[in-house]
Amino acid sequence: MSDNKVLKVKWLLPDKRLLKLFELEDTYNVAEDVNLEGIDTNVKVKIAIKDNVVVAIAIQGETKKETTVEEKKAEPVKEKEKKEEPAKEPKAEEVIEEKPEAPAEKTQTVTWTLSAFTTGKDVVKFEEQPVKKYWFPVHVSKIPKLHDLNKGDKVTVVIGKVMATNTKGVNYEKDGIVDILGSEKTEKEEPAKEPNQAEEGTKAGYKNSTNNSIERQVALKEAGAIIRAMIATDTSIGIMQIQELLLSLTKTALKAMNDA
Repeated sequence: MSDNKVLKVKWLLPDKRLLKLFELEDTYNVAEDVNLEGIDTNVKVKIAIKDNVVVAIAIQGETKKETTVEEKKAEPVKEKEKKEEPAKEPKAEEVIEEKPEAPAEKTQTVTWTLSAFTTGKDVVKFEEQPVKKYWFPVHVSKIPKLHDLNKGDKVTVVIGKVMATNTKGVNYEKDGIVDILGSEKTEKEEPAKEPNQAEEGTKAGYKNSTNNSIERQVALKEAGAIIRAMIATDTSIGIMQIQELLLSLTKTALKAMNDA
């Protein structure tokens, strides 16, 4: 708005050169070269505003305060009339509050599974993320919450804007992890250990070998006892006959033990 318009002053802070009008919602700065002499609350002024700055202002006609006529009357009044209190000048912090608030930062809360991360866990990836090759930077204050987590663990994170640094050392904003609300470690079951066939075979072979050796010793001992008894009654038995008898009797005794 740059054309001259007649408007009414709601309040004025001369020291801060701030001005508010009844007809407009915004608060305006007044240019340094604009004379504010005579400008006051409830005064109608002809005003020019350019780029939200008052560039010209002048009192429009004669202006009287609403309470002036009542105050000059000498006639007694039966009841005291309440005087209109002039509008209070706002404090500096009140003026600041009238400025529009910045829009709230958009965030997204998700529960995803960790799929990869850097050594310092300051940048991470997730299995469920829509862009597979994207890396999420983690806000520096939230990195310790990832120290005990590993690949495959589920974590609930808040995604928002985080400051990152590119390869040229320039800082910029990008989507990252602004908070970590919780996590769930995945318990990895160790596969059951399969028996070693070689070990089992060795144990079985050793057991069989030991049993066979004991059985052979018993069979040989029994065969020897029989032959000694035969020699005691018949001294004509020769060496060849003894060998044949020993072998035959040992096999017979061994077979008898296995078949028992």
